[in-house]
Amino acid sequence: LGAKHTSTFSTVNNLGNLYWDQGKLEEAEKMLLQALKGYKNALGLELVKTYIPALNTLWGLGDLYAKTKPDESRSMYVKALSGYTKVRGPSSDICITLKQSLDALDITKPVEMNLGSSARPGRCENEAEDQGKPRRPSHSHYAQTSEVGDA
Repeated sequence: LGAKHTSTFSTVNNLGNLYWDQGKLEEAEKMLLQALKGYKNALGLELVKTYIPALNTLWGLGDLYAKTKPDESRSMYVKALSGYTKVRGPSSDICITLKQSLDALDITKPVEMNLGSSARPGRCENEAEDQGKPRRPSHSHYAQTSEVGDA
């Protein structure tokens, strides 16, 4: 397939996820950024905005940055949400989950900013048992992708 093929970048993304699962966050970030850069170079700046594997990488970076770089996390989530909205529609499960991730970033702001609100929007059903674990796009999303750019 070659070093510039989109499937190669999907593999780089998956390596980033593996590093993340192993707690090697710096290596994970490097791989995810490399995958995103590769998608952009292979597909161009416009097509990459709706290419699901690239959107998955943006989502993963958003999750990775959520606790340590909230502004960068928000930027990644917003880009991923914009693309998924175009591809899947605003009421898709993926868009709803990304909106919840954006809401969760607002929740983590200093307490004085959230006074008067006892509800915590953006919680998922299993969040209590998954507390502290980042939500990332599952590998099954790759099975739903189109073959754009893979020819």
